[in-house]
Order: sequence, then C-alpha cells, then structure tokens
Amino acid sequence: GIGVSSSGVPTPEYFASILESRELLDTLLRLQFRDPGTGERRPLLDILPIGVPDSAALRSVAVRRMRDLISTQLDGRTGIVTVAVRQADPQLAADVANQAMALLNQFNLERRQSQSREQLRFTAQRFAEAEAELKAAETDLEAFLSANRQYEGSPLLEFEYARLDRIVQMKQALYTNLATSHEDARIAVVRDTPVITVIDRAVPPHLRAAPVRRLYVLLGGLFGLALGMVIAYGVDLRARSAVEGSEDYRELTTAIAGVRTDLGKLIGRGG
Repeated sequence: GIGVSSSGVPTPEYFASILESRELLDTLLRLQFRDPGTGERRPLLDILPIGVPDSAALRSVAVRRMRDLISTQLDGRTGIVTVAVRQADPQLAADVANQAMALLNQFNLERRQSQSREQLRFTAQRFAEAEAELKAAETDLEAFLSANRQYEGSPLLEFEYARLDRIVQMKQALYTNLATSHEDARIAVVRDTPVITVIDRAVPPHLRAAPVRRLYVLLGGLFGLALGMVIAYGVDLRARSAVEGSEDYRELTTAIAGVRTDLGKLIGRGG
C-alpha cells in the first residue's frame, strides 16, 4: 500500500502527508479554538483571515491556506516528524498544532480499527470453513478406522491411513493458525492504543517566526544607504556639470531619460 513499509507499518512520510490532506484540514477548520481577538471559542474557519466572501469557495480556499500555514519536516535518520504551524497569535498556533496531532492519532486509530474489522470478517469466514473441513477430515479418518480395525500389515490400507491422517494434521494446523489470527483480529478491533507518540507538545513560541523585523530593518538600512549615495552622487555630478558643462552630465541625463521612457512603456503594457 501507499505509505506503508514492507512490514505493513505506515511510514513517517505517510503520516506527514496525512497532516496536509484535505480531509484532516477540513476537519481541523471546523473545530473550535479561542479567538485571539474576542476571547470566544469559534471555528477556525471563522478565525482565519481568508478574505473570500463566497461561501462555496471559502472552504476550498481555507484548506489551501492551511496547507501554507502547516509545515512538516522529517528526520530520515530517526523517523521523527516535526510539525510547525504559523499563526498571528502564538497560543492559537500551538493549539492548532496540538489539535492537528490529535486528529492524526484519531485518523490512524480509526484506520487500524477499520482494517482490523475487515480482517476479523475474513478470519471468521475462513475459521468456520477450516473448522468444517477439519471435522470432515476427522470423520473420514474415523470411518476408515471403524471399517479397518486391523489395517496394519496391509500396504494398501496403511497407505490410505497415512493419507487420511496427513489430511487431518494439515487441517488441524490450518485450524489452529486461523483460530489465533481470528482472536488477534478480535482484540485489534477494540484496541485503542495510539501508535503515534508525541515527543513534545506544541507550546506558544517566544520569538516571532515571520516577518523577521531585524532582517528587514537591516536590508532597509542598506538599501537606504545605497540610494542616498546614488542621489548624492547625482546631485554632485549635476552641480559640477552645470558649471563645467561636463560630457558625463549629458550622458547621465540621456540615460535617465531613457530609463523613464522604458518605464513608461512597461507601465503602458501592464495597463
């Protein structure tokens, strides 16, 4: 199956994909969380700033928005999946991440129980068939022994006895294996032990993940410094050229005029 290892156990990649599935995200959007603005509990769909008035497209847009807000990272060496949720409010981000993991655990538990119910149905049918086949084989052996109390010494009767006895032993082994599988399936149907272990529950972050204001301030300062240097150079060149009639000034004026023309053409095409 997709997302299942050779041993039949779901892989970490499988769980990471389920976290971004439409079914899980749609369920998450319908759950109630504390609204950071009002303090009241409301569906997450009503808290997120989706900005789509059309109710028909609202849920689809909200699911895509949630895919952008939820990210997963897989450690291939340890098999640990890290889940991160971005929200404007840190407490809401932590609550959404914890609830997403709870939904993933519930989904995995229901999937396992559903598979166990199918296995129980199959083993119950085969167990009944194996029991009937074993009784039929034992009846044939019993009939042979009743009719041939002294079969030792006769090669033909000994061969027939060995054949019937071998069939009984095979049916007994099959019956025993199916009885074990049937009992295991009955236990698995009611088993509610989660397979996913949450190592660290999500907590409200102390630092903002985005936007990184220090980086923006640094980039803005560098850009302002560079722009100031260009403006200062242009003003100085213009002042000197006005006095000296420099050829550089005329070339700069021509270049600026060309840039303005090109920008006007681009704006006209965009309109």
